Amino acid sequence: MMKKSILSFVLVLMWGASAMSKNVSDMFIDMPDTVMPYISREQRIDLVNMRRIDTQTPATVKSVFRSDVSLTELADDRLTIEDGSFQYALIRLSGNGADSLFCELCTVQPVYSTTSCHIYDGNWNLVGKIDFDDFVSLFSNYTEEEAERLKLVEFPIVKVTVDSDVSLLHIEVRDPLPYKDENDRNGLILQRNVKWDGESFKEF
Repeated sequence: MMKKSILSFVLVLMWGASAMSKNVSDMFIDMPDTVMPYISREQRIDLVNMRRIDTQTPATVKSVFRSDVSLTELADDRLTIEDGSFQYALIRLSGNGADSLFCELCTVQPVYSTTSCHIYDGNWNLVGKIDFDDFVSLFSNYTEEEAERLKLVEFPIVKVTVDSDVSLLHIEVRDPLPYKDENDRNGLILQRNVKWDGESFKEF
């Protein structure tokens, strides 16, 4: 298939030894409080330890808003945090000449889902930010039907999920308005996959 680079990042040339050895659990525990201010460092440690003890049951703590925040998935290369209004994923990506970069995906779900994405090095220095509107606008293989439907939607909802291979992201674009008929119940306009190649995400 035709591949097209849709976003590139200026990569950090050197990481410290601590950054090179970090897995996702280390990154999550060392997360700046400003990234997820509703749970503390101590609670992040508790979540990781509880999940390691019981790998089948989500580990849960109470946020400052008294809502349940659960660690639902934990592996060396990914973790997922959820409550009733958001899903947060942190995944490790292969970097150029270093052990890894980390991709943070936050999906807010009040009514319609929308996902933001940031790329960090192992010391939580921001390397890049992905604008998913750019993903959609730069896709190279629209069908005629997809192109026509996109023209009719002023603010499409873009949702991103992580594949079993963490370097692969699934992107869905939907119409935020209620479905118009039984043949269009979920409002799905298009689906695409993009893959991290060490420097950027590329359509494939």
